[in-house]
Amino acid sequence: MSNFTALHSVFRSIYPKYGQVVFFEYMLQNTEPDSAVIVVDTGQDTLRPLFDMELWQHYKNMYGIKTPFERDLYQISKENEQVTEIIFKKKNGGEPIAILDLLVGNRHNIISNSFRFYHEAETTLSRIIHITGYKSRVFSIRCTDPLVLTSFKNNCDGSQDLHFTCQTGKAPMLRTFTVIFFADQYYNTVLGAWLIHIHAVNQINLNAVRAQLIKIPIVLKTNDNCGGLVHFGSSSKNFEIHPADADAVQHGGTLNAMVHFLPGFTGSRMMLVSATDQRKCHLLYQWMIAVNVREANITKIFEVYLQNSGNQEVKLAVRNRYSVERSFRISCSHPEYVRIENDIVMLSGYKTTDVPITFLLNVGLKLPEVLIFVTNVENNLQEEAYSMKLIYHD
Repeated sequence: MSNFTALHSVFRSIYPKYGQVVFFEYMLQNTEPDSAVIVVDTGQDTLRPLFDMELWQHYKNMYGIKTPFERDLYQISKENEQVTEIIFKKKNGGEPIAILDLLVGNRHNIISNSFRFYHEAETTLSRIIHITGYKSRVFSIRCTDPLVLTSFKNNCDGSQDLHFTCQTGKAPMLRTFTVIFFADQYYNTVLGAWLIHIHAVNQINLNAVRAQLIKIPIVLKTNDNCGGLVHFGSSSKNFEIHPADADAVQHGGTLNAMVHFLPGFTGSRMMLVSATDQRKCHLLYQWMIAVNVREANITKIFEVYLQNSGNQEVKLAVRNRYSVERSFRISCSHPEYVRIENDIVMLSGYKTTDVPITFLLNVGLKLPEVLIFVTNVENNLQEEAYSMKLIYHD
């Protein structure tokens, strides 16, 4: 220690964002005529020396540091606020000559976009998202989750896309990660960050007919940690779930629910059904119902004349076109305005029966059309679809 600068402790603080590389220099002077080998004891794997002259020059230019080139540099990148004690000591004998107390305070990245995906559980999800909203081009990216594969693509038109791939766990596992965009290849200039949520759900695929009610059974198997009241909810107004209120379940028990779906649209949509523990406000399970709705295949069209007031009944002839006995379910597109007393009929081969249908005109709404569906009970396939054009008169 005789000719080195006197042992002293220096305090410095830096505030990197998550994933950002922060550069600094610490000057250590040797006043002896002979060279000395100095060991730097950091105790932190996030503090490491730089030997790349090009990278060193880049950082010096960026931070405006005018000191001459030296041999070894260090870079810091830390996630949480900590105080790191860096000890400079001689290689021979380990005698300390200086101490740098470094406070690393984490700054949160500003989230410029947030995305949420629902994907089938225990499968692989790959997505491409167009990168917009930054004045500078993206030169490098980092992801907070090492199990998510990320890359970006430079397109021919000058635009850029983010690609990411990850695997979903068991439902209802949620994977959340942040993708950080940098304007340089050294992870120093942060452009912004995206927050991405991946929900693992159990997917149910359905084919449906517009205005025809279908019933979807779902089964929830709880573990030993769940007990008490369970509530089922949905993201769609087209779903009616029974039980509608919270239902009691024993620890490790099973709960059955029925989803009534009356589609008022055509095309493909994704809708969610969730089960939550009311006592713990905890998500237990999620189902993603992928439904493809098509128009009904109308086999007959009727004109029905109704008076403007009072409930009225008409009879619809339902025929078994098969030579063997069959059971048929009768349903309609507006069950709240049309009542079918005997919605299931059993007919012998080639037999016909009249099914009474009551129009509830006292509710006030005058429907221009009602669809009647005749479904095979055995396989739940449509046999007939009737369009009843309603004409009102005094």
